[in-house]
This record gives sequence, C-alpha cells and structure tokens, in this order.
Amino acid sequence: MRDLSVLRSSILAALGVASIAACGGSTTVDRPASQGAGGGATGSTSTTTTGGGGAGGGAGGAAPSACKDPLPLLQPSGSPTGFVRCADGAIDRVAAVACDAPAPPGEACVGDEVNLSCTTDADCVDRSYGRCLHGDSPDLGSTSCGCSYGCKVDADCDAIGPGTACACAGVGERVTQAQCVRAACATNAACPGGECGFGVWDTGCGVDLVLSCRAAADACRGDAQCAGQQCSVDGAGTPFTCLGPSCAIGRPMTIEGVARSAKPAARGDWRADRAVDFAGLAPRLREALAQRWADVAAVEHASIGSFARFSIQLLALGAPPGLLAETQLATIDEIEHAKVAYAIASALAGEGVGPGPLEGVGAAVATDKAEVVRALVAEACVGETFGVAEALALADAITHEGLAAVHRRIAEDEQRHAELAWRTLAWIVRGDRAMGAVAVAAMEAAIADLGAVRGDGGLVAPEVGLASGRTIAAIRRIAAEDVVRPCMAALVAA
Repeated sequence: MRDLSVLRSSILAALGVASIAACGGSTTVDRPASQGAGGGATGSTSTTTTGGGGAGGGAGGAAPSACKDPLPLLQPSGSPTGFVRCADGAIDRVAAVACDAPAPPGEACVGDEVNLSCTTDADCVDRSYGRCLHGDSPDLGSTSCGCSYGCKVDADCDAIGPGTACACAGVGERVTQAQCVRAACATNAACPGGECGFGVWDTGCGVDLVLSCRAAADACRGDAQCAGQQCSVDGAGTPFTCLGPSCAIGRPMTIEGVARSAKPAARGDWRADRAVDFAGLAPRLREALAQRWADVAAVEHASIGSFARFSIQLLALGAPPGLLAETQLATIDEIEHAKVAYAIASALAGEGVGPGPLEGVGAAVATDKAEVVRALVAEACVGETFGVAEALALADAITHEGLAAVHRRIAEDEQRHAELAWRTLAWIVRGDRAMGAVAVAAMEAAIADLGAVRGDGGLVAPEVGLASGRTIAAIRRIAAEDVVRPCMAALVAA
C-alpha cells in the first residue's frame, strides 16, 4: 500500500489548510484492516435499519406467505436453518433457530503475523464466539491476526446493535459460517406481507447479507427475474429490487437511497478509441475481467447523472461559478471513464457492450442543505477518496501495462473529483457552521458502511486488478485513517 500523504495534502490544499500538521499529525498506516480468516462477513456490516419493525418486532396479523413450495434449507449437520427456498428462488426466514456451529472456522493465529490486533481467542471479547484468526492479504504482501465472531442465536448479535439476526451456515452458498446479518424482520410473522426475505447482494467488492420484509409491490423475488443482476435490498427495510455491483470507482447515482445503474446493452457507440491488448489471458480470467469492467462502466456511466444532479443542487444552494465549472468538467471526465471501461469490457467479451436506459433519473432532486451534505460526504468526500486510494493501490499491483495505465488515469481524475467534493463541503460548512456536525456524522456512517469487511466478490487476480474483498476493505481502512478522518477534523477545526 503506497503512502497516501500526497492525496491527503491535495485535499488539505482544496480545503485551504496548508499544513499537514493541521490534519492532526496523521501518519501513513501501512497495515491491512483486522479481519477474520478468509475475509468473510463477520457481522461487521452496518446495523442501521429503516422500517420493517426491527429484528425482534412483530407485525401482528401478518398475511399468509406468498412463498410457493418452500424447501427447507439445512445446516451442514442436517439441522434446519430456519430458512426456506421458494419455488421462484426467493429465500425467506420462517423461524429463528439455534446454529449448530456458532464459532467461525479458520486458521488460528500463530503470533508472528505482521499486523496483530489479537494473539489468542481470549483477546476477542466484543461479542460471543470470538476467535483470533490468521488472515493473509497477498495483494498487500502482508499477514494479519484479527478477531472474527460467530453466533448461535439472534441475541448473540445484540452487541452490534438493534436490527440484527443470526444466520446459520447453509443459508445459500454465500453463508459458510454462522454470522450476524442486518435485519428489519426476524421471521415471516414480523412482516405484513407474510415474508421475511433474505437478500444476497454481491456489490463487486463483497457480499451484503440482509433480512427485510417482502411486499407484493417489490420489483422482484428472485435473481432469475433480474437479467444478470441480483434481487436484494440496499439496506434493511427497503424494497427488493434488481441490484448490480456498486463497488467501483466513481460517484454513485443514488435514488431514494438505492445506487442505480443502467443494465448492459449490446451496442458499440460507448467504446473509447483506446486499444488494450488482452492476448494470452486465460478464458476464465477474461470472463471475470469482462464482468468487472462492465460493472465499472455501469457505475462510471451512472456517475454522469450523479454529477448532473449535483450541478442542480449547487445552483439551488447558490454556489459560486468555480464549483459549478469544476462539476461540469467532472461530468465530462465520467463520460470518458465510462467509454474506456465499456471499451475494455467489449474487448474482453468479444462483442459490443454499452449502457441501456438509466431509470429513475427524473426523480426529484433533494436541495435541503443537510441532505445535500450527507450525500456529498458519503458519495464523494468518503466514497471518491476511497476510490482514489483503491485505483492507486490496484495500479501498483497490476502487472498488465495497459490496465495499470487505465487505473492511474482514473485515479488522477478521481483525485480532482475528490478535491472538488471537499472544496464544496468547505464552502457549505464555512457558510453554515451547523453543517460541520452533520458532515462528521455522515462521514462516520459512510466509513462504517463502505469499510465493512465482506466476502470476496469472485475471482481474485491482483495482477490484472481483481482484488479480494478483504484487500479492498484494508485499502479503505488506511484511506479512512490517513486521509478522510484527519482532513474532516482539519475542516471542522478551521
């Protein structure tokens, strides 16, 4: 992991703070985040919920379940998990049961790892069933020992906070150990529609697992209805809808709390005139890279809409012309990023890949100052700063010359976008000091959400930019500690 002091200094300059010391004396933390063996989800996901009554709540008079021909899902021991799979592929939780194997499996810490946040199981006391496990981060060339936690019953997840439940191993291929998941319902009985659905969303950097009530008006019930995307929820308590990867460099286009992107379409007019040679790549690697770059392209394409909306928000807040001009230039950057990404995806897939319609862009634009600040911090000050760190780290690890050059170019542009975000935040906060507290709270929420360690999103091949989920989490942790938190402190202090 490279030193991020240059990125930190550029943001400080954007904030008008000349001295690195003003950032609280932060130094580079060249260590990966603490994590359990294998980088699997260990209950560290956000616990914020909206609606649905909470994990322990009951709806009273719930409607009969719409799940047809339910098939019980079993733990490795053969015991029920309390989950069933419906004929249409939907998974529901019908009962809260005890897990047979609550402790997380994995390789025990030996004590000579480079990064030690624990040395024995006795150090892992934050929650029940804690184990100190060894983890490798080959992409970072490092080893670590971190606490990983399991669960036996829902109450074991209470230490995380409200709105959590314990899912046993066996609930689909993504749940290989008992773990705490976000939950807006505990069982079918808690939901007005009679179904407490289980969502699995591979964001591209990790896997998000959540329980949420299904409704007849939801856009989907199973992945088969989603044309290559996944039927899940973007936060407990939100509707089930088709979701594609959102973990890619660029500012997301969020509509009603859900990151939107266009579905892929067969077309060739979104390909940049830039050749990257992929001769000699194994078929499995080509396929994984093609999907990855199609995902990147979709997020970059959605970023065009995000910046367009941001321009309207700036106008509504009375922004100076300089911020508006920079925002327009950033929009042009995102068009080019999308074209380059679609060109790479097309070259790898052997056919033209481009975007279909981006739905929902006509939704009302939020202009409330606090709401604008929360979105700006989450999507840009945190999200785009993380994106720069990721692009730099991946470029350093990639041995494919063409792909490394693309990552370096994107990192350069996204750094300017991150500087613009911080400069905009500084303009807002200096005009309304009360927004400083709003920004700090939004920052911590975004770091907790975007920095959560989740399962790997697929094939790991750092030499071509396919990093593991835990490596992405490690990069984000370093960026949070070295850049985001200290520079937010500098802004508020100034």
